Amino acid sequence: MMPKRLHLILLIAMLPLFASAADKGGYGSIWRVGIKGGIELTSMAGFNYGKIDKPEDVNTATGFNAGVAFSVHLAKGLTLQPELMYIRKSVRPVYNGKSSFISFDYMELPVNLQWGLDLILIRPFIMVSPYIGYAVRTEGVNELTKRFLRSFEWGIGVGGGVDLWRFQLQARYCWNLGSIIDTEQVSEGVGYDRLFTGNFRGVEVSICFFF
Repeated sequence: MMPKRLHLILLIAMLPLFASAADKGGYGSIWRVGIKGGIELTSMAGFNYGKIDKPEDVNTATGFNAGVAFSVHLAKGLTLQPELMYIRKSVRPVYNGKSSFISFDYMELPVNLQWGLDLILIRPFIMVSPYIGYAVRTEGVNELTKRFLRSFEWGIGVGGGVDLWRFQLQARYCWNLGSIIDTEQVSEGVGYDRLFTGNFRGVEVSICFFF
């Protein structure tokens, strides 16, 4: 077996190699471009289906996210990472004891402000992520309800993750703000039996690979 002193010498000798790898597309680079994908575990806050004053149960459903990320190193430990994502947010409402399915697909632009610790091999970080988006597809929503949907969404996410060489693992909790339905445009008694209010919230987990 090699003596412990030799182990230490070899480890010290390899540190510049790790640093060089990080600079070439790793988390030590000033800017990076990558592809990203993952899952959405979505529920809904303030959900009303049927009578507007009667909240109903909503079960979590699984969606997905996929897109591109652009990361810019701003200062020591601080990174700005805007992304362009295609995101499916789905829920399973329970109405009169029966489970249904509602799904919205968004083109979403989150802007992640990350702060982390630049360690030798990894960079753990926390982040806050304001975002905007536009609904490009819906499923499980009847034609009457679609007339009053807000296509534009906005919200905020809070979470963290870790950078390891060219890979970045993220997990965050996201809140869509406002309401899916534009209730100001809905007159009382017109289609209220099939309208719903509230908005999406849930956990997003993803992995990104930077080139």
